[in-house]
Amino acid sequence: MAALREHARPGRRAYLIEQAWLAGEHNVAALAAAAGVARGTVYADLESRGISPRTDRQEPPALEPITVNGYTGAETDEEVLGRITDDLRTKFRHLPETDENRRAAAIEHEKHIASYAAAKYHNRLLPAAVDVCNAARVMQRRIATAETAWNDLSTATAWHATHHRWVAAAAAAQESIQDWRATIEHFARQQASIREEYGPDQLDRWYAEHVPEDQRIDVFAHPRSARYAQNAYSSEVCKRREIAAQTLQAGTG
Repeated sequence: MAALREHARPGRRAYLIEQAWLAGEHNVAALAAAAGVARGTVYADLESRGISPRTDRQEPPALEPITVNGYTGAETDEEVLGRITDDLRTKFRHLPETDENRRAAAIEHEKHIASYAAAKYHNRLLPAAVDVCNAARVMQRRIATAETAWNDLSTATAWHATHHRWVAAAAAAQESIQDWRATIEHFARQQASIREEYGPDQLDRWYAEHVPEDQRIDVFAHPRSARYAQNAYSSEVCKRREIAAQTLQAGTG
C-alpha cells in the first residue's frame, strides 16, 4: 500500500493496485484512497488485470511447512547428532553387538538423516514454490483476460477501443509469463542447491518415503519449458498484431 501511495500514476496504477490486491488488500475504498482515485477506477483497473473485485479473493496455495519425525530441517548439525545419539543409546544400549542389531542401528540412523533432509528440502523450497504457484495463477488469469479481449475483436462495434483493451491485456499477459518464468528459474536454483548436499536420487527417495504425497511440493518448475512458453506466447502475440494491422488497413482502405 505504501508503494501504491508513492508511485500511483498513469501506466503503473493498475499494476500497483493489482499487486496490493494480491498481497491481501481487498478493501476497494482503501485502495482508492491510497491511489487517489475513485472507487470506480479501482474496479476498472482490477478488471483490466483479470480480477473480478466483487467475487475474487486471493487464495493461498495449499502448501504448508512440515515436520518430519520431529525435524523441521532448521536444526544444527549438533542438534541432529545429539538426537541420533540419544535415540540409538535408548534403543540399542542394552542389546548385544550382533550384525542384526548393527543393521537395525544403521537403519535407525539413516531414518534420522532422511527425516531431517526431507524436512529441510521441503521447508527451504516452500517460499519459492509458493511464488511459482502465485505467479502461475496470475499468468493464467491474465492470459484468459487477453484471450477474451482478442475474441471480442471479431464482434466489436467500437473496434479501436476493444483493440486497445487487447493490446493492454496481451502486454500484461506477457509480463506475467516473464514473472512466472523468473519464479521457476529461482525455484530451480534453490532446488539444485539443496540437492547438491545429498545427491538428487538419495534426496528424492527420502522425500518420497518420509513425506505423505498430499503434503509434498509438486509444482511445474522446468526452466526450459517456461522459456518455450514465453517465446511461444510472444510469437502468437506478434502474429495477432499483424492480423489486427491488416484488419485495420482493410477497414480504412
